Amino acid sequence: MLARVRLSNENTDMDVGAVFVKGMQRLRKQQALTQAKLAERAGISVQMTAALEQREKAPSIETINKVCAALGVRPSELFSAGETQTSLDDTAERIAGLLRGLSRVEQNRIVDIVGRITALTRGSVRKRK
Repeated sequence: MLARVRLSNENTDMDVGAVFVKGMQRLRKQQALTQAKLAERAGISVQMTAALEQREKAPSIETINKVCAALGVRPSELFSAGETQTSLDDTAERIAGLLRGLSRVEQNRIVDIVGRITALTRGSVRKRK
């Protein structure tokens, strides 16, 4: 059985392991990553990824850092369970994480697509006003 570490103050009482798993799963799914792809990016085994998500193993600081790097986020974002809004910096870091490993041509294509989507979105917002 894993030891449970709890963080408490007058406003919160949370199980750190549960918060880690929730954040890892949320970000993995947002980025459409399988456990295998996350494991590959993080340099850990698929079995370790599954064990972490099932809370059969507790992550070391090294594993937390590897998972964060693979997801393109800071540990603070991984542990911010339940937050739906992120700052522009956090969003930029997530996008950078998705672009890692792609060629410059592929990255430029994606940036072009995002620019077009942004322009379309802004156009539809203006039309509604």
